[in-house]
Amino acid sequence: MVAIPRTIALQEGDRQLNYAEPPYVAVNRHFVSHRRCRPEDVIGKTDADLYPGEHARTILDEDRRIFENGEPLRVEHRSKVTDRIFDIIKIPLRDEGGEITGIVGMAFDVTDRVRSEEERKRLEERLGQVKKLDAVGQLAGGVAHEFNNALSVILSYTGFLLEGIPPDNPLRADIIEIKKAGERTAALTKQLLAFSRRQNPEPRVVDVNESIQVLSQTLLRLIGEHVVLKLDPGDGGLRVLMDPTQLEQVVINLAVNARDAMPGGGTLDISTRTAVLGADTPGVAPGDFVCITVSDTGTGISAELRERIFEPFFTTKPVGKGTGLGLSMVYGIVRQNGGHIEVESEPGRGSTFSLYFKRHEGAGRAAAKKGTAEHRAPGTGAILLVEDEEPVRRALARILRGAGYRVEEAGSGEEALEKFGGDGGLFDLVLTDVIMPGMGGTALARRLREVAPDKKIVFCSGYTDDMVRSQGDMEEGAVILQKPVGVKALLKAVEEALRS
Repeated sequence: MVAIPRTIALQEGDRQLNYAEPPYVAVNRHFVSHRRCRPEDVIGKTDADLYPGEHARTILDEDRRIFENGEPLRVEHRSKVTDRIFDIIKIPLRDEGGEITGIVGMAFDVTDRVRSEEERKRLEERLGQVKKLDAVGQLAGGVAHEFNNALSVILSYTGFLLEGIPPDNPLRADIIEIKKAGERTAALTKQLLAFSRRQNPEPRVVDVNESIQVLSQTLLRLIGEHVVLKLDPGDGGLRVLMDPTQLEQVVINLAVNARDAMPGGGTLDISTRTAVLGADTPGVAPGDFVCITVSDTGTGISAELRERIFEPFFTTKPVGKGTGLGLSMVYGIVRQNGGHIEVESEPGRGSTFSLYFKRHEGAGRAAAKKGTAEHRAPGTGAILLVEDEEPVRRALARILRGAGYRVEEAGSGEEALEKFGGDGGLFDLVLTDVIMPGMGGTALARRLREVAPDKKIVFCSGYTDDMVRSQGDMEEGAVILQKPVGVKALLKAVEEALRS
């Protein structure tokens, strides 16, 4: 409790500020316990005697308002001494004549409640960002499916045309340009699939330090002589289970992004370490992780732009200088591998990307399952081709027939069942799209297994792998060809399936 104020002076720079400040006339045991002092150390003194200048001025201004308007005041103070947060209520004391004779202050320690609320809001914001990016990822996956069906037709038929046109025909150059454009679009589609987190990876145990060291020569060529590359590898045992190509894509894309942020030169620092993520990190299971940190001394990113940097096709670069898929692909690969990504950046102070991948403690990838080798000449056998998109079906059938296979076409799962017959003895292999109207490829496979358990089945899809896996129980070890399927990839998968 404080009494009628007396005038005191506080120095602020070259100025002397005069304040009317009441001295303490009584304190309770909680106050002196918090201050770690005795009552006699406080009584008779003012807040200016007890607190640092800036904090004292804040308290003095609050007390002055109470003496001037006579109204109670409620404020929140954060103690720099104890790092605690207090909810403070100040009430004016009046004598019998109504004059204010002092102030009673009551402070409630609300540190735990306030910090829990701040943490809740922080987690809600992070979770909301994850959900937003996941929703965009689902859209990207759907767009990629449509691209892949169209590209299957474009690339297949440009290939057919090139087979029939002699090298000296002027049209050949035009067709090659169309084919190159299709291949570039296919590459962009793969980046979309990476953003949507469900490419078909080929994971194996990767030593992160070794991978980055091998990649360093490529990085030096990419970033140029005006950027200094520094590697700071952590202690050994930094292994992850993921597709090594994806790990390279992540590091390369972040390096290129850093290079573009340092047009006048700077430093690119790549470090690795172990880390532990707890249950408060949304979207990942708690446990041990390998953290790859990529930092630059570039222009930095504003808070507004940081919220959008992982969106596909979002870029601040001029037209023709970037697709806007680099960082979205980084995000997609990290999330696909059950990881987590954090970004720290401010304009003019560079950027730091921290990538967390689950640390792997086990042995390397198990040896591939050995099948019984059946000696079969390439291009022999009958195939039931199931594909609902007619242009795609015609292109695939033409490739297979051109390789010597006998092909029966079906536009749906129901039609395929009819053509399969009682025991499927007419066909050596079934090549089916996964997601189709009506009966999809996985449902068709289950029906076929009921009558022909050993029938060879190869799946093909333009959708992302998570959508493929969601269409019922996909058989373990199933071969899934990703559209657009190249001629070599298609014939190799069919030949290996028939021989297994």
